[in-house]
Amino acid sequence: MNKIESINWIRKVCGNGWLPLIESVYKQLPPDVTIISVYQKWGALRFDTDVENEIFQKYLEKIEQNSLTICEVCGESGTEYTVNNWIHTLCKHHFDSKVFFEK
Repeated sequence: MNKIESINWIRKVCGNGWLPLIESVYKQLPPDVTIISVYQKWGALRFDTDVENEIFQKYLEKIEQNSLTICEVCGESGTEYTVNNWIHTLCKHHFDSKVFFEK
């Protein structure tokens, strides 16, 4: 997936909150690594790559941990909520207002 495809996919399924994290990952992407998929799982932003690059994998783990503190919809401070048996990282506003669920 290129950066535009990744951004469009996350924007469609989550919102704009994690877009700065995606931008950061693509800036740090080593030339020998290709991102195969970008997705939300268990409330975290995740990346699959075509090859194992230990240093980059550790960086992706930090991004994943960071995403667990950022609302996936708006980018404000977030926490994990279970909604319809799915775990999402949301700010209180997006959880309480149900704005997230009206997409």
